[in-house]
Amino acid sequence: MPPKFHHGETVAVFLYGFDGQRLGAIKGTISDGPNRTNVARDGQAPRYKNLYFVTEIEGYSRPHEDSALAAAGESEEVTEGWFAEDDIASERAPATNPILGGLSTN
Repeated sequence: MPPKFHHGETVAVFLYGFDGQRLGAIKGTISDGPNRTNVARDGQAPRYKNLYFVTEIEGYSRPHEDSALAAAGESEEVTEGWFAEDDIASERAPATNPILGGLSTN
């Protein structure tokens, strides 16, 4: 099966909290992938997802990786990262879905 997204393609990545609630979306550029990766936590049965490396992300901050700084409300800017194929949408499709605002998961 050919890759769903291609190197250099501008995409939106949907972000979710640990409870599964959608928090928003960010824009970036596909730079690598797909890489089939086991995303299961230690001790769980293997669970594989296709991951893509997204770069050129702007305006996205997450809680700081240092737990003490995170507890103090500090955040850190994220400009790149690996994201699951299921959470990525392409901008190459026409605006036919009002919920996605012109984004396609194809």
